Amino acid sequence: AEDGLCSESGIQVIDGDLKLMKIPESLIVATHPWVFQCTLCDAAQPYRRGDAGSISIRIMATPDQPLWRVYSEIFMRLPIQNSRAVGPSGRGKARIWKRIDITNTKDTVSRYGPWMMLCKNRSATLPLVDLDIEFEENYGKLKSDWQTYTDHLSVEGCGLINGDRLMLEYAVYQTKSGDF
Repeated sequence: AEDGLCSESGIQVIDGDLKLMKIPESLIVATHPWVFQCTLCDAAQPYRRGDAGSISIRIMATPDQPLWRVYSEIFMRLPIQNSRAVGPSGRGKARIWKRIDITNTKDTVSRYGPWMMLCKNRSATLPLVDLDIEFEENYGKLKSDWQTYTDHLSVEGCGLINGDRLMLEYAVYQTKSGDF
């Protein structure tokens, strides 16, 4: 690169060092994203017992971000090590739960402990084997499935707020019945 100021990118090169002088107008920066703590539900210790995951991650998202993107980031970052989480197709099923504050023990959601299903009584496709091939060949189908699972809602539209705790629950493949 030549020495001097490049006005399109806002990068200045001085003596071989790159310095960002301003953020390009085409780049949008979220200065105050919402942060969610996400855990993985251990299949041997169901969600009713509280936090069961041995690992947790934090996801940042904006209120207007599509919820399907949050779902995809959660399953990509949380390590699912259970071999029974995958069916013969190389895919599994998963759903997201949101931790709620139970103040009344007669509440109908209390049968699930402190968790409420975020997206009704459905599950979304969980690609677990050959992710590079899955995304290259089936990205459109996976995205459509995730959008359907999340009802095409945004993060804020589904009822999430900054600081919420989420849990990814995956189905266990039953070899006898051949179903999840």
